[in-house]
Parts: sequence; structure tokens; C-alpha cells
Amino acid sequence: MKANKEEQYPLPMGFPLENFPMQDNNEPVERRLLQEVITKSYEEYDDVGERRIRVETTKRVWFDTDDANHNPTKSYTVEYL
Repeated sequence: MKANKEEQYPLPMGFPLENFPMQDNNEPVERRLLQEVITKSYEEYDDVGERRIRVETTKRVWFDTDDANHNPTKSYTVEYL
């Protein structure tokens, strides 16, 4: 007896598998990366001894184009909390 898909691939909180696109061979459908965000947090102390949190964020965005110029675009931000 063949098990149904839910028994073969249990998902957390009972999510139904039909919400996740699969190919006929049960491999996930090919995906394309659109955006990547990397956030780093650092503890620093300023000149008067106050604690500051420095948050550095690097963001890369890929576009659906064959043009290699500015693909991906990269942005870098720094903020203090």
C-alpha cells in the first residue's frame, strides 16, 4: 500500500502539500533567488562610554534579465540604535 503525500512528507502545523509546488518526481520546482539580506549587529561604546548597537545591513537584489550590468544590485546601510 502506497502512503499518501502527507504521510511521506510531514510538514509542521499540518500544512497541506498542495500549497507547495512539486514536479512529478517529487522534486521541488526550480526557484530563482530574488533578494538576499544580511544583517549584522555589533555592540560598541562611544567616547563618553555609552553603549551603542551598530546594525549593518547588506542587501542584494537580482533582476530577471540577461544583462549582467548591475545584476545583482547591492546596497549597504549602517544605523545606530
